[in-house]
This record gives sequence, structure tokens and C-alpha cells, in this order.
Amino acid sequence: MEILQTVARHEGYLRARRIDDEQTGTDSNGHSRGESPADRRDAALRVLGIHGRVDPRSVRDAYRRLMRRYHPDVNPDGLEMAKRINNAYAEVLSSLT
Repeated sequence: MEILQTVARHEGYLRARRIDDEQTGTDSNGHSRGESPADRRDAALRVLGIHGRVDPRSVRDAYRRLMRRYHPDVNPDGLEMAKRINNAYAEVLSSLT
């Protein structure tokens, strides 16, 4: 009986997770469906305003430049943009490793 309950709980979790993914349009890792890693990296580079050479230093410099402008402590209206910048920074750095 315990095995059946465990399986039922697990199946319920998977169904709930699948519904969440369908509603948000993401996969189980939080990535947009249909978006390749290269597409995510290109989108992140656009957010950071990086064109041409991509290395850790240029990424860091772009991140710092943008956060000086959009950090919520400096710009109370910049919270959403700061989140986008942080996500883009993490995406690009992870693609460099």
C-alpha cells in the first residue's frame, strides 16, 4: 500500500508540474520551450548590450554599467530591468564555462 501511495503522490506532483509548465510556457528547468541555448545566449547578450567580442571581462563590465543605472537602490522603477540584467548575466557567464 505504501508503494502505491508513493507512486500516487509522485504522479500527482508530476501532473501538477506539467500543468505549471504548460501555463508558464517553460520546461522543467525554467527555460522557454523551443528556445535553444544559443537563442538564450543571444537574447542575454542583447539585454547586456554586448556586440562582438564576448569574454568574462566584457560581460562583467556591461553588467556593472547597466546595474549602475537600473539597480533598485538607484532607480526604484528599475526592479524588472535589474532582474532581466541579472538573468542575462548568469546566462552568458554559464555559456562561457
